[in-house]
Amino acid sequence: MSDQAQTKTEVTTGQQVSGSNSERFHMWAPRPLTRSVLWKPSSSPETESVEALYDVFITQKALAEVLRHVWDAGKGEQPFGLLAGDLCEDEDGGGKYVLISGACQSPVSLSSDPAQLIPAEAWQGLPKNAERLQGNLVGWYLRSLGEEVRLSDEQLATHLKFFSEPWHSAIVVAGDIKHAQGGFFRQTSSGFPQAPGLPFHEIVATDSLDGGEMRTVINWSNVDTSTDVQRGSYKDVESGSGRGRAANERPTGPAGAFAEEISRRAILAAASETAAALSEQRDLAEAAVREAEEDAVRKAAELEEARLAAEAAAKAATDEAARIAEEESIRLAAEEEARLAAE
Repeated sequence: MSDQAQTKTEVTTGQQVSGSNSERFHMWAPRPLTRSVLWKPSSSPETESVEALYDVFITQKALAEVLRHVWDAGKGEQPFGLLAGDLCEDEDGGGKYVLISGACQSPVSLSSDPAQLIPAEAWQGLPKNAERLQGNLVGWYLRSLGEEVRLSDEQLATHLKFFSEPWHSAIVVAGDIKHAQGGFFRQTSSGFPQAPGLPFHEIVATDSLDGGEMRTVINWSNVDTSTDVQRGSYKDVESGSGRGRAANERPTGPAGAFAEEISRRAILAAASETAAALSEQRDLAEAAVREAEEDAVRKAAELEEARLAAEAAAKAATDEAARIAEEESIRLAAEEEARLAAE
């Protein structure tokens, strides 16, 4: 029985696990190992001892959507998007894994503001693209402008802010289309490594099996596999149904948890943006009040200074008049005394 048939027939019941925000349902499903290519970071023995909390499987269709988005963007842009998929548990192996089955492109790129890499307007445009996808929100992807495949401090902070669950992955693509590199990042038992990425499984599309040899769309120079593969391109995988349809791909259906989660985040982003705008208006109003109060105090001080100056001038004038009057009185008295003496 094929992996696709196994997944469709053997996914029966599952279990719920508690997340930080809500509960997520894990489906019982065997790992699609026979149709998968395991990729590991090249020359990175330290990743061998790191245990990820979730293994990751990604369909070629989803991977092709990610690569098509990041490479079709203009030079200097940082396109990004969200990842949709299922949370699964292999009942026989007992391990948990994520099956990434779709990508949701953001209509805008990452911003240059390190405190807010994902702009609020991105969340407003994402729900429209999320309507066609099913499953859960299982992470995000982005194009790095640097040559090294790693999550920057700002990108890691963004991941931990918006994608903090252990099943959330970050796909980082770097370099250019001819010298591409990439990596999958997620939580491990010892923390969250920012480089060089962790192993992942590429689920080969049903039409990518050429005489038993698997055809991959991965051309990253920084990952290796022990599987005999034929190098292909993401351009060989169509975005619609038909050619390039991946094994274990979820059937198209009504919007589910993924779309609901993106809509919820869009509402929160809009509310946060409105709150920020109101807060800014409040700050501006408070600043205007403070400025008016300071201006009033300044004018009052100027008026008080003018009053005191006027009083001082009036007193000085009064004193001067008194002095002149006294001197005139003395002069007149002296003249009268001299006149009397002369008589």
